[in-house]
Amino acid sequence: MPNTKRFILRHSQLPALSPGASYFLDKTEDDILHQLINVFRSKTGDQIILMNLNNSESNNQEYHFKISELSKKGMRLTLESLHQLSETSTKQISLSICLPNKPAKLEFILEKAVELGCREIHLIKSDLSNFSHQLRQDRLEKIIIEAAEQSERAICPKIFQHASISVFMSATQGPVIVAMERDNSTKPTSEISQGYYLVGPEGGFSENEKTILSENQRVTKINLGPNILKTETAVIVGLGLLQLL
Repeated sequence: MPNTKRFILRHSQLPALSPGASYFLDKTEDDILHQLINVFRSKTGDQIILMNLNNSESNNQEYHFKISELSKKGMRLTLESLHQLSETSTKQISLSICLPNKPAKLEFILEKAVELGCREIHLIKSDLSNFSHQLRQDRLEKIIIEAAEQSERAICPKIFQHASISVFMSATQGPVIVAMERDNSTKPTSEISQGYYLVGPEGGFSENEKTILSENQRVTKINLGPNILKTETAVIVGLGLLQLL
């Protein structure tokens, strides 16, 4: 019996195809072939889904294929149907995160932010950021792609890097929602439907950064409760509340 399990695989070079057309996956696309053959144990007749890797919803489609041929050279697919995709969330929330102290923590944060539906990811080197490692853009993008695939996102969020809080504020437009611990601020509400959710580093914001944020009319402070949260906890709790309220 053919396997009809739904596979979502990100792909960056699928051409324009019509139902009935064939497409050949060769050795230049080893990552996808490895997933299909070695991980999913796919066979001739199985149905799979490939999706172009996009940063916007304008041209996002699911390509529903059937495996028509397997060989040492690769895999031939026959397109059965096309389906337009759109994001399930109507919120336009982006994560703006001051760099944490460890690469593993940053990778965890990126993964959860994508799963929680953020539209963009802004990485900020704040005054008290204690991140001494090199940021590998290719590694970060791979994590985001895998998280988008796992959560069946219709888009793959872009990553932006900023040298400071002031640079971030100058480079962006729109509301900024700042998580402040033990601050006399409001709780997240359903009225917040778009903006940049900003989370500070482990040491919090410097006095200079607090002044920059408090004097900017774009900024809304939100309170996530009476306890001091770890950076990654503040990301998950804040994004979850902003997306679900």
